[in-house]
Amino acid sequence: MSMKKSVILTAITLIIFSCSWCMSEAKNQKSFAAAAQRGQRHIISSTQNYINVSRQLTKIVDLSALKLHTTFDQAIEILRHSAKPSLNIIVLWRDLRENALIEQDTPIFMQGVSGIQLSKGLELLLRAVSSRSSELGYVIDGGVIVIATKDSLPVRMVARIYDIRDLTAPPANYRFALPAGPFGAGAFGLSQSPIGAFGRALGTYRSAAVPGRSGRRSN
Repeated sequence: MSMKKSVILTAITLIIFSCSWCMSEAKNQKSFAAAAQRGQRHIISSTQNYINVSRQLTKIVDLSALKLHTTFDQAIEILRHSAKPSLNIIVLWRDLRENALIEQDTPIFMQGVSGIQLSKGLELLLRAVSSRSSELGYVIDGGVIVIATKDSLPVRMVARIYDIRDLTAPPANYRFALPAGPFGAGAFGLSQSPIGAFGRALGTYRSAAVPGRSGRRSN
């Protein structure tokens, strides 16, 4: 009788431990799924912003307002409002001042034209004010055009969208089972489950420990 109680207590302990583990796993999976969904929304939003700005840069605009004496700051404003809606442009002036000796009032020495693609006009403007020692460039970051020296700009990255529906699916419904017999599924009313190894191990122990079971050794 003492052996039977010991086996029952062992089985109950295993079940409680397994239930706690699976509940913890389900909670972790829900948290991971929520984080994955937030990351997916962020990637989609960033990608859409990138696409929107890229489309704006393909527009044909009028940049004839650019003159030789136009300052770089004024030229940026002309480009900013040359498209509808206006472009979000950020110039890292400190970087330009320290690394390229370019100030906001630096003349562009460039004559603008009409009927030019906006991206081409921006490239020509940056080339016009660049020096031999430090060239200017731009990147699209979160829907914003960032202008700085090329050495200071981050590496261009292409956003990719991956199918993570397997990660965001509802958590698995874990159930537990023990082998049939006095201490198995019949005793506890449990069905087959992914942790059948626990039940098999317990069954082996029960068969070897309780006299008269099939697990006893033959002489």
